[in-house]
Amino acid sequence: MRREMGANPFGLFLLLLMGGVLCVAALLISQLETSMGILIGLGTAIAILVFFKTEIAIYLLIFSMLLSPEFGVGGLATTGGTLGRGVTFRLDDFLLVIIAVSWLIKSALYKELGIFKKTPLNGAMLFYAFACVLSTLLGIAAGRIELMTGSLFVLKYIQYFVLFFLVINSIEDQKQVRRYWLAVLVTALVVGAIGLAQIPGGGRVTAPFEGGNPEPNTFAGYLAFVILICLALALTLPNNRRRISYFLIAAFLFIPFLFTLSRASYLGFIPGLAVVLLLNRQRVVSYTLLALFLTILVFPNVFPQAIRDRVAFTFTQAPTAGQVTVLGQRLDTSTSARLRSFQEALEAFYQEPLLGYGVTGWSFIDAQYFRTLIETGLRPCWYLPTQKFLKRI
Repeated sequence: MRREMGANPFGLFLLLLMGGVLCVAALLISQLETSMGILIGLGTAIAILVFFKTEIAIYLLIFSMLLSPEFGVGGLATTGGTLGRGVTFRLDDFLLVIIAVSWLIKSALYKELGIFKKTPLNGAMLFYAFACVLSTLLGIAAGRIELMTGSLFVLKYIQYFVLFFLVINSIEDQKQVRRYWLAVLVTALVVGAIGLAQIPGGGRVTAPFEGGNPEPNTFAGYLAFVILICLALALTLPNNRRRISYFLIAAFLFIPFLFTLSRASYLGFIPGLAVVLLLNRQRVVSYTLLALFLTILVFPNVFPQAIRDRVAFTFTQAPTAGQVTVLGQRLDTSTSARLRSFQEALEAFYQEPLLGYGVTGWSFIDAQYFRTLIETGLRPCWYLPTQKFLKRI
């Protein structure tokens, strides 16, 4: 059905503004190096493509999330702040900015499209985004956050909400959802195959194109999500061929997942699997698989030596300065450092319990719950009480 442009003065203003920007951009590109001009030209082409076909843009994002190079911006590091590691971007971060701007312009021109479709998550997401922005502004005013650093991290937080609304607004039927899921599966299989190819070389398996600072934990988290979704589909779909296919995909991805040697992902995978199995209505199958999984855990010799050594290292590292003892068991230095950072975060939280220190306002914490608590305080928790209060008045 052909969409007609609504009489939207703001949309017409944006169209004229975009025309002016394009003219200025063309003048600037003529003065730039060839490589930079090509990149800008590609960005413009993607923006135009998104304007007319948003679905293609989402495919580009799905493929680029793990199949694109990563860039580090270490120069933005601040002393003692979260950015001690520098800011990292993938190609999908830049694509998302281009796609989001094009989508907003399109929504302004075609007013029937809307910007935010109503979902149960809208209020919570907007409330959390507001908490991040306000906490960071307060941190900048207090002098503990550098403007560029805090702004970049807040944008990286919010970009996932933008992606959520972009996908929700573009979905028109179930066939489209299946196509997106197929793109996710293709991406997972490609990166999984690349991960398998890394195993003979030794070391930890990680995502491709991550440069000199790979993050196996991130790759493991991605694989864990895809594996659990595949298992959930394998347990619920009526078509036996599809169920077997999803079981095989999950088994294939489980191999590179193990060789990421990510102990946090191993630990997170167990309750995730338990939830998938317990929510499944086929109780016999679920309990059988759960029993099988627990049996494997009881007999760890079925796992490769590298994986057993990685898990055992948590408790068998030679005595070293800085180790923490829990319940009489000495932990390795990495786990000990995490536990100390959790304790320090809780102690600092009592000083700023409601407002937090702002995004990047505290030292780096490799745990999202503690990181959110120290950055924004309890403010995101105000959402439900606030909603109830507003309903009453």
